[in-house]
Amino acid sequence: MFEQAGAEVIWLPIDAALQKGIATGECKTLPLFRQQLQGNIDKQRLYPSETQRQHDYCDNPNPLYTLLEQMDGLFLNGGDQSLTLKAWLTPEGQPSDALTLVKQRFAQQQIIIGGTSAGTAVMTQHNMITGGTSEGALTFGTYAAKAPSERCELKNCDGEIPATAVTYRPEGGLGFFPFGILDTHFTERDRHLRLLTLAANTGESMAFGVDENTALLVDIEAQKLSVVGQQGVWVIEQVQQKTERSLHNQIKALSHYLTAGSSLRIAKNSKNITELTIAKTAIALPSNSSKVTTPTEEHFAQWVNSACLHGEKSQVLLNQGKLTIKPILNNSCHLAQGAKGYESIALLLEIP
Repeated sequence: MFEQAGAEVIWLPIDAALQKGIATGECKTLPLFRQQLQGNIDKQRLYPSETQRQHDYCDNPNPLYTLLEQMDGLFLNGGDQSLTLKAWLTPEGQPSDALTLVKQRFAQQQIIIGGTSAGTAVMTQHNMITGGTSEGALTFGTYAAKAPSERCELKNCDGEIPATAVTYRPEGGLGFFPFGILDTHFTERDRHLRLLTLAANTGESMAFGVDENTALLVDIEAQKLSVVGQQGVWVIEQVQQKTERSLHNQIKALSHYLTAGSSLRIAKNSKNITELTIAKTAIALPSNSSKVTTPTEEHFAQWVNSACLHGEKSQVLLNQGKLTIKPILNNSCHLAQGAKGYESIALLLEIP
C-alpha cells in the first residue's frame, strides 16, 4: 500500500527475539527465542530471507540503527500491542537502543510515527489497554495485569482474571501519544464502555477510540488532533469517578464523535480541549431498524440519537448498571441527527 503511494518501504525484523539476541549476543538461538517469547514456530523455514535479515541485524545492529536514523516514517503493525511493545524493549523491559533513537528523532520532529490496530494502541504514554470487552468491564472491572489469551473469550479458561475483563499496562506503551488512552476497532466492537471504564479507573481524564478505516492525525507540537477516513474517532474528556452512598460507582464524562474534517486542540500542560470543530459534511447516521436488539447489540450511536430525540436516554445494561446520555449544547442534537459527528454529549455510567 505504501509502495503504491510512492514510498520506498523497508520491512524491519524488530521483535522481542531480536532484542534478546542483541542483549545476550546469542544470535544463533533466535529460533528458540521466537518460540519462547512470541510463540513463533518454524519461521526460519517459512521466511528464510526475513529470518536471515534478522540474524544479520542481531550479529551487527548498526545497519538497523542507521536505517532508523535515516527513514522519514515508521509504521507499526497490528496484532498484539503487548508483543509490539516487547519488540522495542530490552529483555529487562527498558527502552532498547532502537526505541531510544526513534524517540529522539520524534522529539526533534524528524520522523512521523503511524500504526494500525495494536500499532495505534501501543503508542499510549500511560495505561495501555491490552484486552477485554465492554461487557467484561461492567461485569468484572479492570485489572493492571497481563491479558488472558483471546481464545478464552470463546472458551472458558481457568485463571484469576476473567476472560472478558479489561486488562491494561499502567506503565503505558511506547509513549508517543501523551494525551490519554488509545483504543481501536472502536465502534465496530462496541468498545465505548470499556474505554470509559478504564479511563475512570486509571484516573485518565481523556481517551480516544479510533474506528476502522479511520485515522487520528496528531500534531504533538501544536497539540492539534484531526480525523481522516471513512468513520470517526470517539473522544471522551473530563472523566470523573466517585462512589455514592448507594455503593453505586458513578462515572461522568463529556463525549464527542469526530468524523473526517473534524479537529480539536488540547491546552498546553493540561488535558482540556480548547478548540473543537465538528465537520458539517459527515455522512448520515444509519436509521433505527425494526430489529429487536439487546443492550450489547444495539449501536451506541442509536442511544445518542434517542437521547437527542427525547432529551435524555437511560439505558439499563446487562449487569443492571445504567448509562444515561444527555446532550448539553443546542447544536449537539443538530449534529447528531443530521450527521455522524457530534459534540458535548454528557455521559453518566452507574455500576452496581
